[in-house]
Amino acid sequence: MKTKDLIRISLFCALISIFSQISIPVLMVPLTLQTFIIALQGYILGMKNSLKTMLVYVLLGILGIPVFANFKCGISALLSPTGGYILAFFLVCIFCSLNTKHKILYGILGVFLLNVFGIIYFSLVSKVFDIATLFSMAGVFIIKDIISVTGAYLISKPIKKALNLTV
Repeated sequence: MKTKDLIRISLFCALISIFSQISIPVLMVPLTLQTFIIALQGYILGMKNSLKTMLVYVLLGILGIPVFANFKCGISALLSPTGGYILAFFLVCIFCSLNTKHKILYGILGVFLLNVFGIIYFSLVSKVFDIATLFSMAGVFIIKDIISVTGAYLISKPIKKALNLTV
């Protein structure tokens, strides 16, 4: 692995950790800016390094460094009702890093799957099966996440150009 790749992975891991703490409590799941920075790193780093970044981020959290939303950490954070969102962020990485002309559409598909997986996991772990609650959660998060991936894509192009990465 090249030094540049290590630096980029480390930088985005730090940014995800910071953006995870910018949080607004909504219903039972915090509304954070994680999705924005995870989409941005997917668009900039490509699939391999984007997935490595997420793996490092999750491992840091499991090892006890409070990188998850609201300064949570440990395996208990992954086993909590919101743990499904953390695990499903890998999907956002994959879809945002696909080499296609329709990056925004794939990013939106990625956050749609993130929310489907996150809500199913939340429902199973918290034993909340109230359809109205689950749909209201989905609506709030999907709108925010569509805005996040679109914004991330739009600013990824000038960043990639500044870093002399393939645009």
